[in-house]
Amino acid sequence: MTEEMYTQSIHPLDRLLREKRMPILFVGSGLSRRYCSLDTWDELLAKVSARIGLSKFQLNGIRNQLISENPGLEINPMLASKLSSIMMSKISNGDLTRGDFVDMSEDEWAMMETMDPFKVLVCHMVSDITILGGQDVVTELESLKRLSRKIPAVITTNYDEFLERAVFDEFKTLVYPDDYYFNQSSGYGEILKIHGTVSRPESIVITEEDYRRLKLESKVVTARLTSLMCQNPVIFLGYSISDKEIHDTILDLISSLKQTDLEKIRGHLLRVSVRPGMNKSEWGPKTETFSGKKVEITQIEMPNLNVLYRYLDKFTPVATPMEIRRYQEMIREIVLSADPNCRKVELIDVENIDRTKPGDLAVIFGKSSSIGSMMKGITGYEVKDALLDVLLKRAGGLDVSSTHFTYWLSQNRICKGKGSAPVFFYLVKYGIGPDDLGPGPAGYVKNLHDKLSQKIQILNERCSAVESKDDIPGFLDCQIKSFPRFEAIAFFHYSGLLSREECRCILERLYNADIDKYKDEARMTSGLRAAISMLDLREYEEKIAQRPVLSPTECEVADSVPTIK
Repeated sequence: MTEEMYTQSIHPLDRLLREKRMPILFVGSGLSRRYCSLDTWDELLAKVSARIGLSKFQLNGIRNQLISENPGLEINPMLASKLSSIMMSKISNGDLTRGDFVDMSEDEWAMMETMDPFKVLVCHMVSDITILGGQDVVTELESLKRLSRKIPAVITTNYDEFLERAVFDEFKTLVYPDDYYFNQSSGYGEILKIHGTVSRPESIVITEEDYRRLKLESKVVTARLTSLMCQNPVIFLGYSISDKEIHDTILDLISSLKQTDLEKIRGHLLRVSVRPGMNKSEWGPKTETFSGKKVEITQIEMPNLNVLYRYLDKFTPVATPMEIRRYQEMIREIVLSADPNCRKVELIDVENIDRTKPGDLAVIFGKSSSIGSMMKGITGYEVKDALLDVLLKRAGGLDVSSTHFTYWLSQNRICKGKGSAPVFFYLVKYGIGPDDLGPGPAGYVKNLHDKLSQKIQILNERCSAVESKDDIPGFLDCQIKSFPRFEAIAFFHYSGLLSREECRCILERLYNADIDKYKDEARMTSGLRAAISMLDLREYEEKIAQRPVLSPTECEVADSVPTIK
């Protein structure tokens, strides 16, 4: 093979690259047979007939009779129905028993006893996906595997599990139409097996009755396929130009589109096939008419499929299909959640989202600790978040810089609030004094300090009997239910009986006990909020007391945001 076949410019694929439209793959049985020792449909039905005791002579007679009775129609589904009926009769008559299927596992035999035995047998015979040898196969598969992080989705009529086991092993596999709508299907990072799969024999579409059932369900299937195929170009692989599956799929697709819409997707339907011995790829449009509507399908012939895989590998999407799927699931969870506590970030409300320009709208994904430096300290970071960060010693949205903290504290919902917040922890952390804050935040800090100081004075009297750390458990056990236990524990730290970490651990243990006991009904009480806020009050007061008092002249030249030394 020459390198020319890989450097050749293939215009239909170049167009997709220019449009930055990564195609989805629509895969037929020819692709599985290219890499695995799988049978054609004719070969499969011949082997099934032999397994149920029919000779080639009998099978040929049945096939010819069906052809003569149904001229011009697809025979294999009818033949499958006939073989299924013969198999059931033989089982009923005792002509087929467990001994005729010794190569089946116990699990497969159990399915034979509860499902359609014919379908279980078919699935058994296509379950082996042993990869063929040869360097060409290995090279192509390696290239195809790399595309699994770029191809948005795969649609297939194959029963076998080659795609999900050997190539797209991180994709979700969806089989029934219900899976598309009740399995949080996003359309990305998914394999849609529209004719069923071997692991669920009842799902496969093989008999005439199965095709009739599929036709009844086709509106649901077609809706999903139409959505995928209109958003992305489609490359058909493993189908011959006369395959009924591809013909019917395109017919269903265009039946829901206007002729003007079909013009818009011109060049977005491509069928790729292999013609060994070629030195260069060849292509050309082919216009077909379905129900009076014309659709253009670009036919591309290549020396091998590695030419296609290497071409598609030129796409550089910003996220893998699996990442996009997770992002969509995250957005669905945020949008559909009825829990108001989930609404941590509010950028655009429902009243003005329609007036927002696309360039002004941003959606950010990532770890909360990473996003915190940009968002949490500015908009959606609540007092409870800050309290839990301090209580649980976790990195939060305010553990970024003094700028984020002071901006957060200056927001009306914070500085005009009346509840407790762990501001003293961050004031000490960033070396910020009351003179470094604006009027609103400074007023809030003063009011909170006064409120907590009053609590400390009251607790000093109520806890006067406690002289050492060892006295604390017994003292608390003797108090009435309404006694402010959380605040008392914080007071014992303020008075020097408990270290800060000892105090924090006790508060965390009591908080977790409430969570375990009350589950979703647990709440952070005002007493616990005050106790967490008191944790760093003593250190804050000591730092403030150590700050030098500046003269008026010194104040004029002092830095606008001095730090506590």
